[in-house]
Amino acid sequence: MKDIVFERMPDESMFTTNFMEKFVGDYDISGQSLTILIKDNKLVALLAGQPERELVSYQGNEFNLKDLSGFSINFTTDNGGVVTQAVITQPNGVFTANKKVST
Repeated sequence: MKDIVFERMPDESMFTTNFMEKFVGDYDISGQSLTILIKDNKLVALLAGQPERELVSYQGNEFNLKDLSGFSINFTTDNGGVVTQAVITQPNGVFTANKKVST
């Protein structure tokens, strides 16, 4: 049996700072703060007590955590396209983090 080779690459626009900026911010997840930021032209997730994790574009507003199988973040938007939540999937469950409103 031949190896399966995936040749389709994500759209280049998914790697632009302009695209990534809409996800940047602080999110509340059960009283803890999840911070999403851009570092070295890559989207990064920071959660207290955890190492910094690079987010790898998967499709649309969904990202996988680099080098962590079964972990992903899917950002949801309102009707205007503004990110309002981060839905975090990991082996032990699915958790919703609400984006904090900047003042």
